[in-house]
Amino acid sequence: MKTGIVSVQGSDFRWAALRKQGWASDSGPYGHAVAVTKVTSGNRELILEFDLDPRFHRGMAKHLRLRIPDRRLIECILKAIEAGWNPESRGKAFVFKAGPPSRH
Repeated sequence: MKTGIVSVQGSDFRWAALRKQGWASDSGPYGHAVAVTKVTSGNRELILEFDLDPRFHRGMAKHLRLRIPDRRLIECILKAIEAGWNPESRGKAFVFKAGPPSRH
């Protein structure tokens, strides 16, 4: 499993790959998802749901690995905070539609 730590506004956040992009017979294609929690005193989890890679095809899901740059994760965490995610709060995971995995 891919994991890492990024620093955002002086706080460290741990991220972990939650789901690889793939294909579901009932709903079709879906993109990568990453779980994010604050390293110290974090209670509420953030789920970043990324768009499907445009190169995706049902038969090649395993060839497209999770590749999300740290700067993109930081950008998504900041946008999730702006959208109302508070890592110090309690409650169910905050799901944030993060758009494409990288900005070219």
